[in-house]
Amino acid sequence: MAQEGGLWTKWSKWRSVRCPASRTDVAAAPEFRPMLATLARALPAGGEWTFEPKYDGIRAIAIVTAGAVLLLTRNGNDKAPQFPELVKALRELRERHGADLVLDGEIVALRAGLVVRFEALAGRMHTENPRAVARLSREQPAA
Repeated sequence: MAQEGGLWTKWSKWRSVRCPASRTDVAAAPEFRPMLATLARALPAGGEWTFEPKYDGIRAIAIVTAGAVLLLTRNGNDKAPQFPELVKALRELRERHGADLVLDGEIVALRAGLVVRFEALAGRMHTENPRAVARLSREQPAA
């Protein structure tokens, strides 16, 4: 946990005031925006830096509480309804961790365990029909 005024404290206050456990439609969480890639000619030196590969997917913040899982895009849209397999995995992670979570990452499509091109994921972004969502979740799982 961060010190008073840090990320965790801000989230705890925001959640307790504006997001009761039964609410799943969080429209505004201004403290959290997905980190975006930064183009650089060289990697910074020093042990305090971490890096990740540039995957071709949907950048999102996962906010996981006892009552809700949100997958917020950089525009603040919740994509949890489109990715039930991620919601399930995030709920399980919260249970193992024993606390609310805020994670920043890339939603990617998988085929045979490998990350595939963005186009394979694009069809899932706006799908709302529950049967289509379930089918796509099985046929083109996301991670």
